[in-house]
Amino acid sequence: MQKRLYSLQEVKETTRREHRLPWMPNEKEFEDERHHGGMMTRLWTGQEHLLLYIAELEERIRKLEENHGNR
Repeated sequence: MQKRLYSLQEVKETTRREHRLPWMPNEKEFEDERHHGGMMTRLWTGQEHLLLYIAELEERIRKLEENHGNR
């Protein structure tokens, strides 16, 4: 499993194209690694990604609100 933060665009594209999140296994990988430890690691990775995306979006919203208030 590749450990990196995917961009929101990559997440959208992978989800649209492959019907899965990029850090989750594809069908073959799922069959090859059917153990709880591997899946728990992927789920934990997903949780970390989601929190980072929320923080990124919150910062973007804050900047937009600040810029809107300066008009």
